[in-house]
Amino acid sequence: MCSLLIDNAFSTSMMRKGVTFSRTTSRNDVVDCYRNLNRTDLFSIKQRKGEFKGLVTGYARAILIAEPSFHVGKSANARIKQTQSKEVHAYVRGNFFDAFTKELDTTALNQPLLVSYNPYLCDSFFTLERDKFGKVIKESIAPIGNRSPYNYALIQGKDVHLFNSL
Repeated sequence: MCSLLIDNAFSTSMMRKGVTFSRTTSRNDVVDCYRNLNRTDLFSIKQRKGEFKGLVTGYARAILIAEPSFHVGKSANARIKQTQSKEVHAYVRGNFFDAFTKELDTTALNQPLLVSYNPYLCDSFFTLERDKFGKVIKESIAPIGNRSPYNYALIQGKDVHLFNSL
């Protein structure tokens, strides 16, 4: 696989004002994961607790989260619809499990539930089906609550794949 973990953690080098520094994400850290607005091929990992609370600690093409839940900022959702602008306001929260340098093959997942978010289609995360070209079939959209009945979420590409066993 293409895991970023070394000894159950991964470090990311970042630069601000010409200074390079490192932040670490460890397995089981409580994190929020969301699409990076500057690099849409990546997802950002933001810490919820500890030394780096409230800070982005990593980036990956695919992220595996245990005990996932879904969160959407309602006022930001309304603002985005009104202004047609982008801002981070929706994320998957859970216990960080792993991060990957490339997307994973999902064909081996046992009956995954496909979930996505698009503020122009629904005010919350929703289950969906896609046609053979990858476009959302609008009739298949069904809002999902904040809590997931599944144990794991694989966040990659356009969607979140929910499943129960690794």
